[in-house]
Amino acid sequence: THERRPSVLPEGKDGMASLHPDQMKKAYKRMVEDEFSRSQYRKFFDILLENNEGSVLWHCTMGKDRTGLATVFLLSALGVPRESIISDYLMTNQYCADRVDRIVAEVLSRMEGEMDPATCRAFFCAMPEYIDEALRLIDEKFGSMEEFLSTEIGLSQPRLDKLRRMYLE
Repeated sequence: THERRPSVLPEGKDGMASLHPDQMKKAYKRMVEDEFSRSQYRKFFDILLENNEGSVLWHCTMGKDRTGLATVFLLSALGVPRESIISDYLMTNQYCADRVDRIVAEVLSRMEGEMDPATCRAFFCAMPEYIDEALRLIDEKFGSMEEFLSTEIGLSQPRLDKLRRMYLE
């Protein structure tokens, strides 16, 4: 919607102090391991595969974490090289720079000098170590992205073939 949303920032200094890049690495790990998260990614692919015409729009609050990982999974399924996928993920920083600047300024103002600006910025940016954490876990736990997409996201070979027919020229 186009409605103004309430702040997604945690309340108080204690909540703000939790905004650390290590928390983001844990979040990316959870998005791979957590059954609820995987069920949402399965729904995402169901929507893509059931789309008969037009476009599909997907998004989340910042567009880098849940949406970023969904995009990583989609681009991987379509056969895009991992280096290109990571480069695409990192472009989020270029397109969201103004928004990140505003959020970081708000957090630092609330923290009254008790938070390192670089640490704060890293939390709200797309960082290579975040996506690397998810990819490393997938490779270690499932052997490959292809195996993860097949066994955990439900992209059987026929579904994968259909996805590629639908979204590749």
